[in-house]
Amino acid sequence: MVKQRLFVTVLVLQSTIGDLDDSPIVDHQVRIIRAPNAKSAYTRAIRLGEGENSTSKNPDGQVVTWAFLGLPELDRVDESQLSDGGELFSWRTRGPGRDFVREREQLAVFAPKTNETTGRPT
Repeated sequence: MVKQRLFVTVLVLQSTIGDLDDSPIVDHQVRIIRAPNAKSAYTRAIRLGEGENSTSKNPDGQVVTWAFLGLPELDRVDESQLSDGGELFSWRTRGPGRDFVREREQLAVFAPKTNETTGRPT
């Protein structure tokens, strides 16, 4: 049996509403993949992303499309880091770091859940 390794990837999806959407929502999904090697992990990540493509109508009758755009990252996970406080994934940016920090109430685990299509609380 081939040894399976852990990988982490980021899928980037973008929504559009109707024919023109000057303010699309971009969804960055961090996913764990189990695969024997990087090539297989890449193939799996692409399939996962393509599986997220969807089209539906919102309550206003507008067509909402989610399109997979690609992968900004795919990396091996050091399984020894999979413990409380271990680093799973990181990336670096430029600019004021405070721009990326949210207040407690804005963190997903504390924020009220909303419907991505309507923006209304669920």
